[in-house]
Amino acid sequence: MKRNISQIITRMTTIAILSALGTVLMLFVKIPNPISPWLEIEFSDTIILVGYALYGLPGALSIALIKTFFSFLYQGVGYFAIGQIAALLTSLSFILGIYIFSRVLHWFKKGLKYRILSYVFIGIIVTVIMTVANFIFITPTFISGQWATFYNSDIIAGIERDYAEYGSNYVLITIVLYVPFNLVKAFIVQFVYEIVFNRLIFVLFKNNDFVQKYFIGTIEKKKICSNGNKKNRKKNKKVPDICRDECELNSLLESCKKEDNKQEKISKNKNRPRK
Repeated sequence: MKRNISQIITRMTTIAILSALGTVLMLFVKIPNPISPWLEIEFSDTIILVGYALYGLPGALSIALIKTFFSFLYQGVGYFAIGQIAALLTSLSFILGIYIFSRVLHWFKKGLKYRILSYVFIGIIVTVIMTVANFIFITPTFISGQWATFYNSDIIAGIERDYAEYGSNYVLITIVLYVPFNLVKAFIVQFVYEIVFNRLIFVLFKNNDFVQKYFIGTIEKKKICSNGNKKNRKKNKKVPDICRDECELNSLLESCKKEDNKQEKISKNKNRPRK
């Protein structure tokens, strides 16, 4: 019980810290796009991927929502909160992509080749979702300063006139402006995540008992079941490296507790004086 409370407190604290870090990166660390000034490459989605690696889907969603809320507090709503909506939608696109390739297809467990392919397809998913969203409502709303969609012909005609050098119609302009930008952004975000987290932080901390216990989730069965059956101990040495399945962990703890009680009863029966 004490361990569970400590893990919950550690998880909540870590999510709060990651959310604050993501907010700082979203608000103050940006690379502007010279073609379209409203587009900026920022690195807060790297923190979303870190949150997913540590705490799975709930952790990533929590960080995305909290950093969006902090952005509301700092920047205000303005333009129907279109900037915050676009940032949240980008984060959700990354979460959707990494969920598909880590939990559904399990490509992240199949080696570096599949990991790289996962990053490529996640970038494509983010690019498609954000390009379509910009085409439908983000770009018309941001440029016009009022809620608008691609159905507003006057606003679309103004965009086609102002950005005629990028295409002859609104569809082509959207593709030229957003597809390269989102591909580059997805590549940078995932590259930073892979280098900083997977290749540096995770490697440095993976053998640390505290990090294993509270963050990564690797729990050796032989440490939990000190008196457990040797056959079962050899059969199941570890819970999976990134343990997001609380039910599986609880089941393991319960089985270990039963095994310890069984061994204790056997030991008491052996030590009981015979009449």
